[in-house]
Amino acid sequence: MNKTFYGNPISEYGQAHGYVDYAALVKAFDAVLNNDIIAKTADIGFWELENGCDYDEDTDCYAEIYQYYIISAAGAEILEEYTNELVWYNETLDIYVWGVDHYGTSWDYVLTEIEI
Repeated sequence: MNKTFYGNPISEYGQAHGYVDYAALVKAFDAVLNNDIIAKTADIGFWELENGCDYDEDTDCYAEIYQYYIISAAGAEILEEYTNELVWYNETLDIYVWGVDHYGTSWDYVLTEIEI
């Protein structure tokens, strides 16, 4: 049984576990890796957290972000509708950025919280 998310196939691993994988999620919208975007534009406008929570009160620390992606407004809407993924917006630049807090595993083996 082939299942999709926004027309993109969900991996066999995702299907077996009942959740959309990150590989299918990222194919649902345009994402351009740019790990320096927030640091290089810190003095231009303000980066406002639009989705998710980057601070854990229980551990008293901020989320560790390993990759930053520039995404479209449509991508931000998808992430906001279906996930708690970290999304920032800079009104001056009119840019959304998605912060990914995991690394080291192929994205077709990393599951989102989006149930199939």
